[in-house]
Amino acid sequence: MEDQPKHKDYREKLQELLEKIKAKLIWLGRELRAFLSSPLFLKNLGLMAGTALLLLFLTSRWLHCYTRHGESYPVPDFAGLSLDEAREAAADNYMELVVRDSIWVENQPGGIVLEQEPEPASRVKRNRKIYVRISRSNPDETVLPSLTGSYDFEQYKRKLAHRHLKLEVKERVYHPQYAENTILHLFYQGQKITENDLKKKQIKIPKGSTVYAVVTRRTADFVNTPDLICTTLSEAKFMLSAANLTLGEAIEDPSVSEPETAVVWKQDPPANTRVKPGGVVKVYLTGRAPAGCE
Repeated sequence: MEDQPKHKDYREKLQELLEKIKAKLIWLGRELRAFLSSPLFLKNLGLMAGTALLLLFLTSRWLHCYTRHGESYPVPDFAGLSLDEAREAAADNYMELVVRDSIWVENQPGGIVLEQEPEPASRVKRNRKIYVRISRSNPDETVLPSLTGSYDFEQYKRKLAHRHLKLEVKERVYHPQYAENTILHLFYQGQKITENDLKKKQIKIPKGSTVYAVVTRRTADFVNTPDLICTTLSEAKFMLSAANLTLGEAIEDPSVSEPETAVVWKQDPPANTRVKPGGVVKVYLTGRAPAGCE
């Protein structure tokens, strides 16, 4: 029973505290509303908003001018121009030329623009960097390949072409054992190069160079006429064909009844005469074997 009055006092004090807090909040609300609706606050708020809008506008204009929003230029075609000409053309179009790398190109002078990035007619912003590849004056060196497996002239020529080298015939030499156009050895700048030289060390020469080859041929400059005396016409034809010669006129005397079995008693030019391959040999035939023929 004695605790009830104490609890009642606590409730009353709590109720009184809440009433004071409520009153304080109401007062603060009225003060805040009065401040926000005051001319001074509204004036300052308007100035702040105006300042913010002005700063936003100025920033937008500055960015527009700085980036030149919407403004672009077509990229010229710099290919074929010298580096100085290309740089001048780039500057005229508010661009900067940057050399990315250089390569050697056969029959192309050094310092010529070969490729570019971005490509011609592309549209770019002002002060854009254009990257180019230019030609180099001095060619790279490449290793002269071995003849092994490619002694044939045409085959080795294709092999050199892959390395940007040229191959030409310096001399043709008769050789009865090797196939036509077999490479015997090479020459570069007057120096003889054999297969052993290529095996011993790497021989490097500039790309675009010409290498000369000495190659074989199967026909000689001259051949000796065979001795046809005492042979039949059929045998003479075979011997002339084997010597890469041609049978010319076959003159028969009255004793010849069957030309193919007639015997050669004279020839023109005589045996062992040096003539060019394909030369013509005239024969004289008789039906009776001359003296000294078996």
